[in-house]
Amino acid sequence: MKKQISVFLIATFLFILIFSAVGAPASAAKQTASITVGGKTYTANVGSYVEYDLSLSYTGKKISTAQAELAVDFSALSGYTQAELDANISAAAPYTSANSVILRTKKSGGTGTEGYVMNFVSAGGYDFSSYHAILTLAFKVEKAGSYTLKAKVRHAEDVDGTVIVDGNYNILDQNFRIKEWLEPINLSVPQLSVTNDTEGLKIKWSKVKDAAAYRVFYKDGNNWKKLKDTTETSAIDKNVTDGNTYTYTVRCLSTDRSHFVSDYVRAGKKLTYHAAPKLTVSHGTDSVKLSWTATKGAAKYRVYYLNGGSWKKLKDVTSLSCTDTTLASGSSR
Repeated sequence: MKKQISVFLIATFLFILIFSAVGAPASAAKQTASITVGGKTYTANVGSYVEYDLSLSYTGKKISTAQAELAVDFSALSGYTQAELDANISAAAPYTSANSVILRTKKSGGTGTEGYVMNFVSAGGYDFSSYHAILTLAFKVEKAGSYTLKAKVRHAEDVDGTVIVDGNYNILDQNFRIKEWLEPINLSVPQLSVTNDTEGLKIKWSKVKDAAAYRVFYKDGNNWKKLKDTTETSAIDKNVTDGNTYTYTVRCLSTDRSHFVSDYVRAGKKLTYHAAPKLTVSHGTDSVKLSWTATKGAAKYRVYYLNGGSWKKLKDVTSLSCTDTTLASGSSR
């Protein structure tokens, strides 16, 4: 009579995974900064994050080109690096990102501005009949004091080439308006872990109070790319390959998912994916032979059998098969 057996395997690896707990940015107790934007003054704790938003409105024809400049004291408000701007253009220029360029500039640069310069050009133009954000930047408050963020716009033209704002920042059409505001990014940074799962790599993170949703990112070269948006506190990346290493991070989103309301673990969490061995079972006259596929990086494999509803160790082996000769005829596990 054929023997029946239920088994599973755990690939055992000769290495130790060391996870460094990366906490939310530390904030200096009782130290605050006053930041004036758009005629309103905001108070933020040193060590916390704020988000600056610049929106344009124009009730005439579509705007085909414009340049926005924002002076920033980076010793007081550290902001995105050029690499981060390049990697997150759609977040930093949410309305015009397809044809936008954002540069982090120094005083020695061509604009004479230390901060950011944003340009967009589109032959078809952009519709600003209602306010649309063209520049969204996150800053960490580095020290106490009073600071101002105030953008200037020039070289704005409509699709017919009519100058709306000239090269000296003079607004020639009063239908053109600028709106600036600041939002505290005061939610905690999601702390995450990555583990191997039967379907791929599972990313889990801490639930953040008041977070409406989360965006999960994976690293592609030096750039962060969106994996998915979710209201859950875990996600599985199924598009992974055995033996390859992947890095992830998570950031909180606003209710409408238009902008971020937390920072993120900049280094991310990294793990090498190890595919679960695929098992086959064949029956002999007095034995059951188990065979399985190799998992990259595995030094040995542990074979289990099911006994009374719990898994019991059968043996450890370094090969890709083993034979169980301990079953009596007609028995099952």
